[in-house]
Amino acid sequence: MAIDRDLAIEIATAEEGLRRAFAEVASRLSAGRHDADTSDLVQHCGELADVLTAAVAQLEPGPEADAMRQLAASMAADAALFEREYRRRDVH
Repeated sequence: MAIDRDLAIEIATAEEGLRRAFAEVASRLSAGRHDADTSDLVQHCGELADVLTAAVAQLEPGPEADAMRQLAASMAADAALFEREYRRRDVH
């Protein structure tokens, strides 16, 4: 069965937003930027990961849906790692 158009857009939007946010956080952290904007962006990564995870959970079972769920889980883990890294740098 085909994926619902609105759901497909939601998934694609969340995934792309998360990829862009990851790149921006990585750039900021490597530049030593540890400010309120970076903190907000790190938090936004977690929120986008939650949106993506919830969206792919709505997919019907199947190999493509399983792959998308695996991707969402991986991206959520990456978001958690960014947050831990950010918090670790905040402590030091």
